[in-house]
Amino acid sequence: MTSLIYLFWFSLAAIVAGYILYPLFLWALLLTVRPKKTFQNHFPSLSIIVACHNEEQNIDDRITNIFASNYPMEKIEILIASDGSTDNTAAAVKKWQNWNVKVLDLTRRGRASTHNEAAKHATGEILVFTDAATVYDQNCLRYLAEPYADESVGAVSGVLIDHKLKHSSLGRSQGLYWRWEYFIRSAQSRLGVLSKTSGANMSLRRKLFQTIPPDVDIDQVAGPNVIKQGQMVVHAPKAIAYEEFATDLKRQLASRQRFTIQSFTSIKYHLFLLNVFRQPILSFHFIFYRLWRYLIPFFMILALLSNLILAAASWPFQVLLAIQVILYALAIIGYLVERRGHRVPLISTIFSLSYLELGIFLGVIKCLFGKTYSSYSKSE
Repeated sequence: MTSLIYLFWFSLAAIVAGYILYPLFLWALLLTVRPKKTFQNHFPSLSIIVACHNEEQNIDDRITNIFASNYPMEKIEILIASDGSTDNTAAAVKKWQNWNVKVLDLTRRGRASTHNEAAKHATGEILVFTDAATVYDQNCLRYLAEPYADESVGAVSGVLIDHKLKHSSLGRSQGLYWRWEYFIRSAQSRLGVLSKTSGANMSLRRKLFQTIPPDVDIDQVAGPNVIKQGQMVVHAPKAIAYEEFATDLKRQLASRQRFTIQSFTSIKYHLFLLNVFRQPILSFHFIFYRLWRYLIPFFMILALLSNLILAAASWPFQVLLAIQVILYALAIIGYLVERRGHRVPLISTIFSLSYLELGIFLGVIKCLFGKTYSSYSKSE
C-alpha cells in the first residue's frame, strides 16, 4: 500500500510540475537575466521555402503576401516546392518567374524530403520555412531576420496566430494553450535553452541546415540540430504569421495525435540532449519541455488507478478520488456541450484540456507502435 501512495503522489506531482512548476521556475529564472540586446535594420538574403501539395488555389495569394512584406525585395528568393501535386500548382507559379520565384515540380516524396530538396536549390543566407496557407504580417520577415545580426544565433522562430480561435470553446482553450506555450518559448529563448520552432514560421542559417529524416519535419529537428552545432535558437514574438488551426473536435484530435507522433519520434534523433552529465542545463529544459509533456496523460492514468485502490482504505483518498471523478465527469459533459455548439466556461476548459491530453496519449501509443506522418496538414 505504501508503494501505491508514493505512486499516487509522484504522479500528481509530475502533472503539477509539467503544467505549473516548470513555467514558474522559468519565470523565476527570468528575474535574474538581463534583456538581450536587440538589433534593427539587419537584412540578410532570404530563401523562403514553401513545400506544398495541390495548392493551386492558394499559392498565388501566398506569393503576393510574401512580396508585400516590409523587407527589401531584392533580398528575397522564393522556392515553391510542389510535392507531387496533381493540380496546376506548378503552372500557377510560373507567371512569377521574373520575380525571383522558383518552382520545383517534384514527384511525390513527403514533406521532409521536399524540404530537403528545396534547401539544395536555395541561395539565401537564411532559409525561411512556411506553408501555402500561412499569411505573414507585414513585418514578420523583418523580425525573423533581425536576430541574425548576432552571430551566435542559428535559428529564429516566430509566432503563429489564428484569430478564429475565439469562436469556439475548443478554440478558446487552444488560445490559452498557445499563450502558455509561447511564454515557455520566450522564457527559454531568453535563457538560451530553446530547442523548438514553429514549422510554418521559422528560419535558420543555410550553412546549419541538415538533412531532415523522413518520419519528422523541419520544426521537430531544426532547433536541436542548431544547438548541436553550437548556436542558439531564438524566439521572435513580433514575427507574427496567421494560419487557421484545427478547432472542430475530429480535426483537433487528429492534429494533436499527428503533432505528438512527429515530436515523440524526433526525440530519437536528439539523444544528446538527454545526456544530463554532458549538458545538464540543456537536458533539464529539453526533458521538461520536449519529453515530460508527453508523459502527463500517463501520469493522469496512474493517479486515477492508484487513487481507486487507495480510496478503499482511506477517507482522504476517497475525497481525492471524488475530485478526480468530478473533473472527468465535467470533461465528458463539456464534450457533449461542445458537440451541440455551446460553451460553459469552466466545464468547456476542463474538457478542452482533457481532450488535449487524450490526443497526446493516443499519439504516443501510435508512435510506440510505429505510426509515422509525412503529410500536409493544418498547423498544430
